[in-house]
Amino acid sequence: MIKENLTLEEYHQLEPKSAHFLMDVALRNCSKAVRNQAHPKEPTKAMQNGTLIHTAIETSWFCEKYYALEPPGINKRTTAGKQQLADFHEAIGDKIVITEKQWEMAEGCREAAWSHLYAKPYLKDARFERSGFTTINGVDVKARPDLDCYEKQRTLVDIKTRQKDKSDPESWLKDWWNYGTYIQAGLQLLVWEKLNMPCSHYYYLLVEV
Repeated sequence: MIKENLTLEEYHQLEPKSAHFLMDVALRNCSKAVRNQAHPKEPTKAMQNGTLIHTAIETSWFCEKYYALEPPGINKRTTAGKQQLADFHEAIGDKIVITEKQWEMAEGCREAAWSHLYAKPYLKDARFERSGFTTINGVDVKARPDLDCYEKQRTLVDIKTRQKDKSDPESWLKDWWNYGTYIQAGLQLLVWEKLNMPCSHYYYLLVEV
């Protein structure tokens, strides 16, 4: 089954096991994986920026839909500034607050990805925010590739943010192996195959920040 346009929060709340759960099982142990699923950790700044960059690349209206730009110049140490900030947070509802610097970073990553000679064809052909659900070996699982290019290219593409100068093949492959990223790729390919959408290629779009 494919579900369209689930938010990341909605996707993570669903019961089927994700690639990150399987990565915890493989690289740590099953008890640790169960604890992490039941009590997810607060996202780090790097994780927040990674989600922001993914959203920016995949969604042209990302700021308006998911994020709110913090008004510049608020003096958070004064009573007036604190009130101004409180009013701002109340007005934006569930949107995530980002700074102007974060906005510029995400916008720059989006422009770089969409203007890249090799990345652009996949971005143009992709369907975004598609979540797949199936059962493999008796286990209910889920997968959410960043770029579903099955219809036109029989390909899945995953976006990964990388620290500066860490996108070279040696650094990338070392982390790909050490962090069990191959498990995520394998699960996405298996889920799409089970859903009668077998893909012959899987690529990574590495974005330096």
